[in-house]
Amino acid sequence: MNTRPASVWIIALAACGVPVAGRAQSIDEGELVFKTRCVVCHGVNADGQSALAKIMQPPPANLRASRLNDDARSTIVRKGGAAVGRSPNMPIWELELDERQIQSVLSYVRSIKGIPP
Repeated sequence: MNTRPASVWIIALAACGVPVAGRAQSIDEGELVFKTRCVVCHGVNADGQSALAKIMQPPPANLRASRLNDDARSTIVRKGGAAVGRSPNMPIWELELDERQIQSVLSYVRSIKGIPP
């Protein structure tokens, strides 16, 4: 759940010229995708600390601490970890998620990292 005050996001979005309602909806959709698809490995706090993570090798990424740029993050979500020399446990989500869902989950990850949308 996003703990930033709404005013922080509104100011950041307005500065980018992005309609606030659209971005907020995208982040909310992304949170839903994350909770239904990603949380099992990355954990409820997106910190790589899930019950399953304890037995995975390599363990899932801590998305809150990840230093990947947007392009790298997008590629991993779309193509899976093995495609970029990372964990083969990371699925190829472009086979199951549509473009809107992928963009939404990427927006959600940005929001939990405190990066303006």
